[in-house]
Amino acid sequence: MKKVVVTGGSGRLGQFVIHELLAHRYQVLSLDRVAPREKLCMSWLVDLRHSGDLFEALRDAYGIIHLGAYQAPNLAPDAETLSNNVSASYNVLRAAADMGVKKVVMASSTAASVSSTRTNCGHRIICRWTKIIHRRRRILTACRKCSASRLQIPLYRCTSK
Repeated sequence: MKKVVVTGGSGRLGQFVIHELLAHRYQVLSLDRVAPREKLCMSWLVDLRHSGDLFEALRDAYGIIHLGAYQAPNLAPDAETLSNNVSASYNVLRAAADMGVKKVVMASSTAASVSSTRTNCGHRIICRWTKIIHRRRRILTACRKCSASRLQIPLYRCTSK
């Protein structure tokens, strides 16, 4: 039986994912900061900003599904959301790579949108944090509707006019 670790397993999406994994006969370990309302599988209380428990959880794991994050804006101050979500995602990816985990699934959320602005072409764009945010690389981006370009930090994506 293959072991799959689910971060954010106490949340709504996490509970649904765990149900599905169990239905397909996976061994599941749920990691979350809060205890689950319904205990479907083994659960550990873990803060993903600290990687120690991740290494232990991923021992002999086939895969990890990372859902543990602030899933929407304004659940916490922007700095807390960014700090939590980026460091948790980094720790999950680092531990998975170091432990030889074969499959990693990452989820994003509306908390990835942190600001919006308009390009020179007038199209509205929304800032999306990237996995390389701490490198602070300058990224030349283009509006997908009219190909107008703009130098931005971080990456921008055109969503509508």
